[in-house]
Parts: sequence; structure tokens; C-alpha cells
Amino acid sequence: MFLAFNIIITFIIYTKANMLILNIPTNDGKKQYVMHTITKAWAEFSDINAYCWEVSNEDIYFGSSGYVGKFWDGYSDAGTNI
Repeated sequence: MFLAFNIIITFIIYTKANMLILNIPTNDGKKQYVMHTITKAWAEFSDINAYCWEVSNEDIYFGSSGYVGKFWDGYSDAGTNI
């Protein structure tokens, strides 16, 4: 966890997918910047209002307002193809 300009930025390393996730609060929710830990390439996830992240048994989960979701699992997002 980092504190910069009174903003708490959290990060997690998800080794199963070789990614580092930075979770940054914004005015309209949260934003995730993701780095592939082998190629060092950066990307941005969209529409994931995650307040926190955790890895358990090699799977990654995120917490939102009253909700815990398993991330990187399946072929749909709330019933919509991804």
C-alpha cells in the first residue's frame, strides 16, 4: 500500500497470470493498471469497481461494495461475453 497525495494505492502480484495490479481510487470508482511481470507491458482494466484484491489458492478475488468476486474465471462478466 502506498499513500500519495492522500490517495491510497494498493497493489497485488498475481503470479499465476504473471501480473502486478495497481488499484487506484478515482472520482468515479476505482481504476486498475496492470503490468505483465515478464514482458513489463502495461494495460488498464476497465469497469471493475474493486476496493481490494486478494490471492487464495492461486486464484484471485476482488472486493467491491457488498460483493466478493472471483476474477479471471470464466467467459462472461455478469452474463455478458468478454
